[in-house]
Amino acid sequence: VYQGQNVYVTGGDIDAASVGDTVNLREVDGFDSGSVDTSSQVEQLTVESASEYDLGSGLAVEIDSDDLSSGDYFVRGAGDLPNSPDQSDTFEVTTQSLTAEFDDDSVTDEGSNAETDLDISSDRGTYSVNVTADGLEDEDLFNIFSGDGASFSADAPSRIDADNLDSTSNFYSNGDFRVGLYQPDDEDFDQKIVLVRHQDAEEVVDFNSIDTDDYNFEFNVTDTEASDAQSISVGELDRSASFSESVYSQTSGDIVEMTVEREDTDNAWVQIGSEDSGFVDVLYIEDDDDDDEVTCEINTRTLGTDVNEEVVYNTEDDIVQSELYGSVASGNTPEYYDEDTDTSLSPDSFKQYLVAIDQIESSETPFDQLTRPLQPTTYEVAVNGNNNFTA
Repeated sequence: VYQGQNVYVTGGDIDAASVGDTVNLREVDGFDSGSVDTSSQVEQLTVESASEYDLGSGLAVEIDSDDLSSGDYFVRGAGDLPNSPDQSDTFEVTTQSLTAEFDDDSVTDEGSNAETDLDISSDRGTYSVNVTADGLEDEDLFNIFSGDGASFSADAPSRIDADNLDSTSNFYSNGDFRVGLYQPDDEDFDQKIVLVRHQDAEEVVDFNSIDTDDYNFEFNVTDTEASDAQSISVGELDRSASFSESVYSQTSGDIVEMTVEREDTDNAWVQIGSEDSGFVDVLYIEDDDDDDEVTCEINTRTLGTDVNEEVVYNTEDDIVQSELYGSVASGNTPEYYDEDTDTSLSPDSFKQYLVAIDQIESSETPFDQLTRPLQPTTYEVAVNGNNNFTA
C-alpha cells in the first residue's frame, strides 16, 4: 500500500478475537526463512465489527498508514493472530512520489503567452490529484486546467462524489488531464478541482483572464500523502507592435511592402489612412509563421476600390484581414467607440466609424471614400495592440 492509504485486517485469525480487543501494530525488522524474525512496536489498535467499515460480517482492524514510514508491518496480540507471521501475511508500506512542474515560471493573462505546459508524474500508475491555489476558486482552476478554448460556463461537467473517483465519467478531458469538480458536500469543494484517475502526462494549461498575481499551486494525491507544490506568476500582457520603418515611400500605383514587428503578442490591428488623407481601412494582422513579424504587400493602385481583396493585400506567410473588404473573421473584429459618449458604434461598426470621422455620409458605403484611386500624399499607418478604435 502507499503511505496514506488505509489497510484492513479481516477474517480468519482476527475473527477469533472480540470487539474491543487490543492488537499491536508492529514493524518488521527482519525476516528469517520466510517468517518474521524480529519486529518493533508501533502502536496499539482496537478490534471493531467489520460492518463499521462496510466490510461485511466478522471483525476487522483498521490501520491508518499516514504516519507509517516505508517498510513491512503486521498485527498480533488478539484472536489467533500469530506472533511471527509468514512474510505473505505482512503488508508493505511504500511512499508515493509526486512531481508537478510548469514549463514556465511566468505567463501572461491573455494571448499565446498565457499558455504553458504542466507535467505531473509519479512512481504510481494511476491516481487522482486534488489541485488548489490560494486566490483561485474551482471555476478559475477549471478554466486553467481545461486548456485553450474551454470555459467553466460552457464545459463544466457534472460534479463528482469524492467516493466515486475510481468509476466516475464526470470530467472534462484536456488531452490526458481529466478535470473534475466536487459536489457541494465535499469540504472546500469550491476551492479545488480534481484530476481524475491521472497517469503521468504533460498538457497545456491556459491562464487567459486569470487575475495577475503570484500563485502557489498545491497538488495532493487524494488517497495518499504524496504532494508537490509549484509556483507561477501571471502578469499583464504588454502588447506592443511597431513598423520596421518609420516611413514607407513608394510611387503612387506601385506595391508597398509593409512589415509590422510584434512583441508579446501574435496579432495586432492596423489603421491605414486617416480623415486627413481621405481614406481609411482597418486591418487585423497575425503572425502565422512564428517569426515575430507580419509582412504584407499593398497594391496602392487598387487599394480602396471595389475589387477582390486578393489584388489589394497579399501576404505569403501571415494573416491579413481587411474591414473594408469584409474579410475580418469573427473574434478578430475591431471595436469602434464614440469618444464623446464612450458608446459602441454599431451596428455595421466600420461604416459608422467612417461616418463618425467624416469619411463618408450615412447614405454611402465604405467604398465611396474615394472617387478615384489613391492619390500621391502621406497616409498615416498606425498599429494598435488591442482592437479598440475611437472616433
